[in-house]
Amino acid sequence: MLKRNKYLVVCLIFCSAVAASFSGWSQVTPTAESTERRAPVVLRPNEKTALLSDMREYLKGVQAIISALAQDDMDTVSAVARSLGVINIIDRPLRFPTVSGTQFRDLASTVHMNFEELAIDAKTHRNTKQTLQQLAPLMKRCVTCHENYYLSDKY
Repeated sequence: MLKRNKYLVVCLIFCSAVAASFSGWSQVTPTAESTERRAPVVLRPNEKTALLSDMREYLKGVQAIISALAQDDMDTVSAVARSLGVINIIDRPLRFPTVSGTQFRDLASTVHMNFEELAIDAKTHRNTKQTLQQLAPLMKRCVTCHENYYLSDKY
């Protein structure tokens, strides 16, 4: 029974993340008549493409973490979280010309650091419940970002 409840919690977190990712992030620049209330993060077209690709990788990574947690495979949890952690920030330096871009970047940096902490703790403590407790607020940051920002390649 306990194992089933743990699996249900993991599934709920994953479903919430998927729903937030697909419903809260627009790849279309809003028109003047739209009711878009999110702040634009203005990027060069190649930066926007790279960032959207990275976000898809993060979603795949969270799914892999959840699957590994369901199997109590903390080595995989740690490895996947590490791949989404701080080392990923260095891979793609982006230049954000707006205030909202800077705020977005700060939030993204926090998310990367949280993945890094999750990786270290998963390897050290090997505690599924603790890892889920770390993953929940991390996913909330993702949702917050998707609710408050959209990507635009229009200056």
